[in-house]
Amino acid sequence: AGVDDSELGGGGDGDGDGDGDGDGDSSGDSSEPLSVQWRDSGAQIMVLDCELRVVMWSRGMKNATLGYTPKLGDGIWTLPFVAQAQGTRMVDTLQEVLRGARKRKLPHAIQAIHFAVIAPPNMVMHLAPRLAYGGQRDVLLSLVGMPMRELAGLPDFRTNS
Repeated sequence: AGVDDSELGGGGDGDGDGDGDGDGDSSGDSSEPLSVQWRDSGAQIMVLDCELRVVMWSRGMKNATLGYTPKLGDGIWTLPFVAQAQGTRMVDTLQEVLRGARKRKLPHAIQAIHFAVIAPPNMVMHLAPRLAYGGQRDVLLSLVGMPMRELAGLPDFRTNS
């Protein structure tokens, strides 16, 4: 289970990492916010907001999906799933993850990524993105849906609806 910022101590920036920058990144390895590090990462990471809209799609996700990148703010249901039923199943699974998250404290982003690495996948994303030359190719990814506290530096689309 996650801990809230008051239990982490240190720092005066409210993110609990003790470095004073407000980004929640305690690694100290980079001056870039964690959200930028994740976006530029070769790891397959996508971050959705509470309304299941894409707020971050990493370089690793772009590579894994053969160059496909949704527009920021697109709903997860708009991705090019091979079948509507598969997209519906993924949305249902993510909504279940969010319902479960309301009953407990959310982990910090760093904790969430660590949990996601060791947890067994809880959903499958089967896409058929259009390729640059006009064809299509199936992409099948096993994913871990993991709720987390808000990650600093990501867009908030709730105000743009």
